[in-house]
Amino acid sequence: MAGLPGALPRLGNGYVVYLLPGEFLSFLGPPAGFPEGRIREVWRLVPFSLVFVAAVLAALAFVLRRGRFGRHTYAIGGSVDAALRAGIDVRRHLVWIYVLASGLAGLAGVFNVFQTGIGNYTTFSAMYELFAVAAVVIGGASLSGGKGRVLGSAVGVLVLAFLQNGLAISGVQPFYRYIAVGVLLVIAVVIDKLFPDLR
Repeated sequence: MAGLPGALPRLGNGYVVYLLPGEFLSFLGPPAGFPEGRIREVWRLVPFSLVFVAAVLAALAFVLRRGRFGRHTYAIGGSVDAALRAGIDVRRHLVWIYVLASGLAGLAGVFNVFQTGIGNYTTFSAMYELFAVAAVVIGGASLSGGKGRVLGSAVGVLVLAFLQNGLAISGVQPFYRYIAVGVLLVIAVVIDKLFPDLR
């Protein structure tokens, strides 16, 4: 576990509710003394990772929709010149956006270590930047800027995850998975350009 305390992987892979019909309903873990050999019989509901993601998404959605930071972000995305004329310190705001993005990436990495115990090695050709752009565009963000929702981006991530997992289970080679993601991205961009009112 690379020196990690055992509680951290348990937190990363734990669930809020544990249910074995007819025997017990417990929270945050199975009852004390429950045999490890029967753990597959237990219904595990609401993973901690889902609670973690939901909390982060809710906080981001609130900041972007209700706070001045969010309004300035949308204004800069829509038109940098207009934002400058409105008195927004664009350079400073962009620095804070990059700081926020870096912090969220670090937070995701830390939680990934909680789940795996050691983290994941990322190859040079992982193409995560393609997945990130595709997810937000599929989720309704515009490449022209000024439009997009946190919930839409989350839906875009789920669509890509289902696509990737489905293709992997089907035995499709990684090269063709990238092509499938690219095709989805192209379709989303075409919809954005031809039918902007739909997004």
